[in-house]
Amino acid sequence: MRILCLIPAMGPGGAERAMARLVTDLVSRHSISLLTYEPPNTEPFYSINPDVEMQHLDLLGGSGLSRVFRLLRRPWEINRHVRAWR
Repeated sequence: MRILCLIPAMGPGGAERAMARLVTDLVSRHSISLLTYEPPNTEPFYSINPDVEMQHLDLLGGSGLSRVFRLLRRPWEINRHVRAWR
């Protein structure tokens, strides 16, 4: 089975730790892709199996209008990645 997981960032939080454990466990039985809003080449705080495909949308942070545009682009970018991943 192919599974696409989405989380805003893979920093030192509890949800991030749970996601790291989840994808690391699932990748032994499934094809896993982890999508984040972080900039490209951002390393996750928690270790993740190298078989997990990491994709970064670079839509995190910003201020003012830049932040608004990044927030508005998120659904479109997620949809684009899901269609490309099929």
